[in-house]
Amino acid sequence: MNYWMDELKDDNKLELYKVSIEGNLYKFDENFLPDDSLTYEEKIKMAKKYWESENTDSNNNEYLFQRKIKIIKKLNMKDII
Repeated sequence: MNYWMDELKDDNKLELYKVSIEGNLYKFDENFLPDDSLTYEEKIKMAKKYWESENTDSNNNEYLFQRKIKIIKKLNMKDII
């Protein structure tokens, strides 16, 4: 969250919402996302590690979900920063 707050604070584009989700939640380690400097074989290997990384302890996790999201409320940025 600190990353996005630093990236977007000057543009006044940062908005946070409290949400509830219904469906499947997936956790992935973005360290395993392949980049353009890798060979094809290395990209395949890294992509497999990415999709199998649900139990990682990394601080670089991203979350994906499938199905429905409900916005509960918009959060006040003054209370968060």
